[in-house]
This record gives sequence, structure tokens and C-alpha cells, in this order.
Amino acid sequence: MVPLGQTESPLMSAFPPLATIATSQGAVPIWGRLSGRDRPLLFVVRGALPRRDHMLSLRRIFSEIDVALVHLPGMHSPFFARHRPEAFAVAFDEVLMRLGHSQVLVLGASIGGLAALCMRSPTIRRAILIDTPLTTSGLSPIQDDLRRAVQAHELAREWLEAITGIFTDQVVEVDYRHLLNDVRVPVTAVFGAEAPGVARSGTGPPSLVPEADRECYRSQPNVREIVVPGVGHNISGGATQRFIEILQAEVAALQVASA
Repeated sequence: MVPLGQTESPLMSAFPPLATIATSQGAVPIWGRLSGRDRPLLFVVRGALPRRDHMLSLRRIFSEIDVALVHLPGMHSPFFARHRPEAFAVAFDEVLMRLGHSQVLVLGASIGGLAALCMRSPTIRRAILIDTPLTTSGLSPIQDDLRRAVQAHELAREWLEAITGIFTDQVVEVDYRHLLNDVRVPVTAVFGAEAPGVARSGTGPPSLVPEADRECYRSQPNVREIVVPGVGHNISGGATQRFIEILQAEVAALQVASA
């Protein structure tokens, strides 16, 4: 991870964005492949502290549709004045309006799923959330990692405090469960089976979605749950084939709706 404000490494500069779109909240760089507005669009919102090229391979795997990927503001992208999922969503909705696709599947990875839940573009037909926690308690396995990222200047302190409630010397619970009350499209919520406190076979952090959050997901009639065995939070990297299969099913459902 290259510290914010420093020159990017050659590896990261090898993945320039397709374009940067001005929005009412700030500039949003987009990556991926865009061929025409008549094709369905997979719109990916990546999470906190990802590689710049994270999930960029989806543009090759899903060659039959358009793929656009964005980072959360402050993650390989300019900061916004407001560090809130609602502000991020406003900007991403405006990006969708500019792109002009009429059939969109939104994928929100980890914390990126919070912004996905707030998006209200009428072009969104489906959404898939990958291990997206709804409460700060779900982030307990990586709290120290996030604080270290702040100390290493890889993450802005204000961003971390506003989004997660994780401060240097305390944790203030931030609850996003209410975002599920306004779900308007079918949502597939994908969780890693290896949750905190459960015997694990893999490496990396456990799932960041505690049982209380999962119950909240299950209570929503528009939400379908998928639990991926043998993996924790890093589903796309730790269970890549299963992740692709789940996403292929979502893309197929979008294509049927677009026909």
C-alpha cells in the first residue's frame, strides 16, 4: 500500500483509470471496460485499503457486459468533504447517470457495500454485497490493522473515525443496520463461514459480519444469504472460484431481466 499523498509505485501507475467523472461530491475515477450503453453494467465499489487493481480481472472474466470499478473516496481516489456512505452513494449514482446504462448490477465489497446500500439510481436492478459489516463490532478482528494503517499514513484518521467509529484510544459503535430498511432491489449478501470465535482453516481475517448483523440481513424479504465455506472476509481471494460462480449467477439474472 502506497501512503496517501506520496508518489505511486510503478505497479500502481500501471493501472490508470479509464476516466475521472466530476460529481457534486467530488471527483470519481473509474476503472474497467466500457463498450456501449446498450449492454448491462457491473458496477463494483471496492472496500477499504485494497490494491489499486483489486477485482480488475472482472473486466476480462465478464467480457459480455460492461464493467466499471470505483474505489471509496480516499482509497486511490480523491477525498470528499463528507466521509459518509451516503455521500459516496450520491456521487456513485451520478456516475451511473453519466455512464448511461439502463441495467446495472452493483457489487459492494466489504465496507464498499455500505455505499452500495445507499445508492438509489433507478438503473440499479440487483445488488451483491461481499462480507459487508453493518456494525462497528464486526470490524473488531481488524481494528488494530486499521489503526496501524493510519499510523503508516495509508488511511486518513478522519476517514476511519467517521466511517467506522474506530478512534486511537476508543471505539464508538456505528450502526448501519437501518440501511437495509430501504432496500428496493434484490440483494444477495455473501458471507464467509469462518466468523470470529469459530475454528478456522484459512488465513487472513475472519468474516467481519457477526451473527447479529446476519440476522438483520435475513430479516429483509429482498435479501438472499449465501455462506461460503472455508473462508473468512477475503472471499474473492480465498474462495475465488465460488465467488465467480456466485457473481456469474447474478450477472445471468441481470441479463435475463435485460432481455
